[in-house]
Amino acid sequence: MITAVAKITSSVKRFWRREDGVSSIEFVILYPIFYFLFFAGIESGLMQARQAMLERALDLSVRQIRLNTFSPPTYSQLKTMICDGAGMLHKCEDSLKLQMVIRDPRQKLELGEPQCHDEPKPLNPQGDFFPGGENQLMFLRVCVLQPPILPNLALAPYLPRTQTGEYKLYTITSYVTEPF
Repeated sequence: MITAVAKITSSVKRFWRREDGVSSIEFVILYPIFYFLFFAGIESGLMQARQAMLERALDLSVRQIRLNTFSPPTYSQLKTMICDGAGMLHKCEDSLKLQMVIRDPRQKLELGEPQCHDEPKPLNPQGDFFPGGENQLMFLRVCVLQPPILPNLALAPYLPRTQTGEYKLYTITSYVTEPF
């Protein structure tokens, strides 16, 4: 009986002293952490790049509207201008939603939630879209739905998403159209 216990004890001590497979254990513990950080960085970087391109495209489009001496653009023309300027947006023409409203500068601004559409629901294609005339204060809000590149990995499960699994990117700007 004592020899059996001594054999088991010596086997356990020998097992704990061995260093075979130590790097495998480190790999198994650390690989998921690095994997998560790597793909979270990719997802976050792409999301920020898309947001920056959306803001840039909106700024360029509004600049053209502000300085334009002709009539203001229609909903579809403005949508095309923004999508042409934002190259990184996935299916921009299909998922972009505009909201343009005239506001009095002396009143409080309340725009509410951004009007993004979810594909299964019916969509009012224009929503609030009132292109103003000269010397009117305009607010233009753009919202676009974008799919995550890795929907079930890294950062994507923690993003607020719609029913279709996409996340919202939106930006707002204001301008006054120059007089003719």
